[in-house]
Amino acid sequence: MKRSKILWGIIALVVCGSLVSGWTAEVVKTKPDQKGCNTCHKDFQSILPPKHPPMDNVTSMPCLSCHLPKLDGKAEPNKFSALLHRSHMMINARQDCIACHKSEENKTFGIPGYNGSIGVPAATTMKLLKKIFASWTESSYLDGLHGKRGVTCSSCHGKELPVADVTVENERCLSCHGSYEKLASKTVPKQFPDRNPHKNHFIQGDTACTICHNAHGASQVYCLDCHKNFKMKIAGGSNKTRKL
Repeated sequence: MKRSKILWGIIALVVCGSLVSGWTAEVVKTKPDQKGCNTCHKDFQSILPPKHPPMDNVTSMPCLSCHLPKLDGKAEPNKFSALLHRSHMMINARQDCIACHKSEENKTFGIPGYNGSIGVPAATTMKLLKKIFASWTESSYLDGLHGKRGVTCSSCHGKELPVADVTVENERCLSCHGSYEKLASKTVPKQFPDRNPHKNHFIQGDTACTICHNAHGASQVYCLDCHKNFKMKIAGGSNKTRKL
């Protein structure tokens, strides 16, 4: 009984935090989600870290009572969410989103165990999200590089589910990577210090980061459009001349 009270107390804190962040949520007062972890993982304890407390009745609720959902959309890593999603989206274990999430087309998409929605996806949006999650899990693009460091969709896109053709503003990138000045200090070429991609005659802080950095595709150095003899590498992309 005492353990049960503690569990529901933690869940109540999750709800309060969700309401403050602007996401309408409340604990489901009926039975907890039945599509729990043990639906697929019969020996659930074997996939947990060695020092993890024993888990007997494994549904989604016990996990979320300790690993609190981050619903504020802050630009920061969420290692638990990233690990959970990446492990279920690896090519040898790829799952459909609704295997764990509750979803109703054009009405709601949410977290099991909670009433409320974190988006209203259409079928086309869900199809796109599945494709993007697969790339985020295993690609060599920026999405894959971010995924390995615990950066999830909301870290870049905020609280709302991303849709087709959505972009990320510079402020979102810089909130994690620091100012242009800080970036420039990290990218000074050893041989030609004046050929700094983050401090040059063109980029002065108003140019979109996405002009070079593409999250879900190959990034390409904008400088190479004109300076074709420059040797510049970029994470998650190609060093070839951009195709305009």
